[in-house]
Amino acid sequence: MRIPEYLEKDRFLYAGFIQLFLRGTAQLIEEAPDGIFVKDVRSGVYMFAADNADAAERILLKHRDEPCRIAVAANDAAADALQKFYGFTKRVPVHQGVYEKDEPPHVTAPGLTIRPAREEDVQFVTEHYRLQARGEIEEITKTGELFIGVNEKGERVGFLGRHGEGSMGLLVILPEFRRHGYAGAMESFLVDKTLKEGLIAYGHILIGNDASTSLQNGLGFTIRDDLLYWVYGAPTQPSA
Repeated sequence: MRIPEYLEKDRFLYAGFIQLFLRGTAQLIEEAPDGIFVKDVRSGVYMFAADNADAAERILLKHRDEPCRIAVAANDAAADALQKFYGFTKRVPVHQGVYEKDEPPHVTAPGLTIRPAREEDVQFVTEHYRLQARGEIEEITKTGELFIGVNEKGERVGFLGRHGEGSMGLLVILPEFRRHGYAGAMESFLVDKTLKEGLIAYGHILIGNDASTSLQNGLGFTIRDDLLYWVYGAPTQPSA
């Protein structure tokens, strides 16, 4: 799919938008000189950017029938407009890390095997990861986007994957298996897989998650000061 010209202004900031076009799941709702509105048809997540408040309001009003329930806003103007228009009650700021190198980090851990998650792993993942509903975990398991780390004893030490809209995440190493280098090795594996698929290895980091920031920096990700926002939470009926 063609990458919209608007996204070429800042390929780092708009990595998530571009990912949708690279994997062929983007529905381009509007591209204007001063903004862009996109829906991921796989996950239902919307992505929105606007140069200013006027542009944001104009674009959302034009597409007021869009049943947006959750979105990634690339800047404050977009986030403000989404909250005002849809009445979203939650706004979660995140930094974005993007792996911009051509070669993956090549980090390994002795005795670690990484395999695709299976149906019987869903309960294990949901018990240790509370940021995503069980149904979403089941879906990314079915689509092959979730992976399990297993040590030489056959014990499941943790997991990671790609969220529905294409960002890397879901990384959990169980406490009893930490400090063995598993986190870095598992993320290196997923970066390698992502690059081989011709996609962008990127993820969102919650403000204050120093462990994640340190891991991304150590693996060679670029992290900028820009803030993106996840906005969601009922009501979602567009306002007048």
